[in-house]
Amino acid sequence: MSGYFGQIDPKTFVSSAGVSDELLEKTITAAKANSDTLGKLAGVTAVAKQLPSSRLAAMYIPLDTIIGTGLTYAQQFGFGVQVQLPADLPPVGLTIGAEGSAVRADSHVPAQLVQSLVAAGMQAFMQMQGGKQPGGPGGL
Repeated sequence: MSGYFGQIDPKTFVSSAGVSDELLEKTITAAKANSDTLGKLAGVTAVAKQLPSSRLAAMYIPLDTIIGTGLTYAQQFGFGVQVQLPADLPPVGLTIGAEGSAVRADSHVPAQLVQSLVAAGMQAFMQMQGGKQPGGPGGL
């Protein structure tokens, strides 16, 4: 895995890891144009509204993409569980800022993301049980 980081101007810093040259080039072009492509995504916009607007840094973590990638690799090693996650789930949002003389960190985990991950976990569990109810007839 490789990573790149660099300062675009006095107020803009870009970092990336494991991305293609094409994506890195688009990222740098967007940063130079002060274009907020990520901030225009529906899921990111919804999460950003739940976080403080006064911030030093913001990070959005696409758990659905991370889990999907992990499952793809697991299936290549014989883990035969098929899990369906809805497309375009909102990310987990994290911000860091200042409040008076203190550092403030906030996070937001969207309910839609939690519900989808719980449903996917239940799908995986049922498939690992061969479709049977846990605990015998009637469930637990």
